[in-house]
Amino acid sequence: MFPVTAILYLCLLSMTMATPPLPRLAISLRPIFTSTNISNSPPEITALNVTITLSGIPYLNPMLSHIINNGATKTIQHPDLPAYDETGPFLFTTYIDTNSSNAIRFWSAVRKPIGDVTVGPLIITPPVGLGIGNGPRVDLRRDPGGGLVGLGEGFIPRPAVDEEWDVTVRWEFNEYELPQGFRAVSSLGEGKEARIIGRPGRVVDKTYFAVGRVGRWPPWDQDLVQADEGGKGNGEFAMYWMGDPPPWDMDALGKRVRNLTAAVRGFFGEPQDSFRMFWRRAARGYGGAGGFRSFMLEYAEFSEEELTGEALENLIAHESIHGYALMNPVRQEDVWYREGIAVYYAVVAPFLAGSVDKSYLLRWMNNNEQAYYTGGTTNLTWKYVLDHYWTSTALARTSYYRGFIYLAYCEGLINKATNGTKSLDDVVIALYRRYKAEYPTQTEHFLAVLGEYVGMEVAETSFKLFTDGDLIVPAADSLVRFGMRMKRTSCEKLELGFSEGSLGTGIITDLVPGSRAEEAGLREGDKVVRSGGFSTTGDSLNNTLKVVVKRDGGEAAIVFRPRSRETVDCYQWVVDGQ
Repeated sequence: MFPVTAILYLCLLSMTMATPPLPRLAISLRPIFTSTNISNSPPEITALNVTITLSGIPYLNPMLSHIINNGATKTIQHPDLPAYDETGPFLFTTYIDTNSSNAIRFWSAVRKPIGDVTVGPLIITPPVGLGIGNGPRVDLRRDPGGGLVGLGEGFIPRPAVDEEWDVTVRWEFNEYELPQGFRAVSSLGEGKEARIIGRPGRVVDKTYFAVGRVGRWPPWDQDLVQADEGGKGNGEFAMYWMGDPPPWDMDALGKRVRNLTAAVRGFFGEPQDSFRMFWRRAARGYGGAGGFRSFMLEYAEFSEEELTGEALENLIAHESIHGYALMNPVRQEDVWYREGIAVYYAVVAPFLAGSVDKSYLLRWMNNNEQAYYTGGTTNLTWKYVLDHYWTSTALARTSYYRGFIYLAYCEGLINKATNGTKSLDDVVIALYRRYKAEYPTQTEHFLAVLGEYVGMEVAETSFKLFTDGDLIVPAADSLVRFGMRMKRTSCEKLELGFSEGSLGTGIITDLVPGSRAEEAGLREGDKVVRSGGFSTTGDSLNNTLKVVVKRDGGEAAIVFRPRSRETVDCYQWVVDGQ
């Protein structure tokens, strides 16, 4: 038996060796209302009062950070941060890192903090009007439906670290203060307070916040958790919007998307994760941005005419993948993995779960494959694409479809090397587990795991095809596990038929003579009233683009296939034996 003194010593030793408590981050958000001039109309939420409190923190320098822009999208700016600790005012020095496509402002403390550090209040007033920029949709914005919607990175400074924190988000209001029908939600959940352990760069930057006249599917009086056949919960799923519902059949869409996103979560071994979708109105076109267990879709008038049925469902499944196709630390050069995996498994994961049939799998794998061969960027080096990423839709979409085709190529390599006993799934799941364990997870780690199956020389040579801009052609039997084989064919190249910048300036310029746009009736100098989203028209050979222009004192709708009559070699999968 141990003497009492020895036991006491061991207890004290274990206490000193215990894991120290995590630093804490508390974010409070109080909506600010402004009365309207309209009779009997409720006040509008026009701003947020934000306070940030850091507790139990080490002496960090820099202490806080906030992106100034994400690509072409600018965020709410904070040149100066009012702050204090237990001894009084707490001062920062600030500098800006512009060495990447996302400029970041950092704040460093001039002295060691004493006790908690409170930053704020910060009065966040988003600009009025619908955004029309071409960058990621991360900004905080007023929605005409009556409220504010935006991503955390669009307006909230956060700790400049990549370790886990104990994070609490709290909406500061009394229910009687809110007009009828007003609610506040976020990617972290419903209710006035949400708490989570996570990296601020993920659970703050990538959390969507919505406050206002929030509508929901399923309706507010129904449970969010849908039990699967085994009786287990598949996690919460909900869709949120401001004011009137978006112009789709939200009940049918909600039921369908709930199954697709559950298939994605199940594939990555996280069936209990929640997934929340936010909707926001835009000036033109449509598109989305992924968040922490969430996604936001922006849509404009008449978006429902183009984004219908399977295309919308596939887009949402794609965005749900972004919660798992993660790399750390984040580098722009790894965007091929984040987007390529999302394109690939938005189709494959639902098929493996039985949520879609084989015809769906074949159709969407071929949609994605042709988008690579006809997009016009197959011969560009990856460095060139990254250096000019946000200058055109074709370059920004290269990460999606070159990433997709490279992953299909890797699928063939793994199938050949392992005689079909392993697949790309094994590599992707291994990368996700590595990320969860907080190990660095980047392209070189993908190649290391791939190399375990095919050999490092083969893995590195395969990725050189990707970076050098060589044409990537997967093996004919690359998808043999799905009973599919590839054949060679030809497809028409993607061609808008006029300057893409015309959709931003509102004036048609550089109209291509003989193009389908010209043949459909578009003219040089036409004034654009509205247009569809060119960013997704290349996703299928059958997609059309609608441009409404001013004509003869009225409006004329010009609809055409944005394709050239010039064809390129293209490869498509067919059911094996057909």
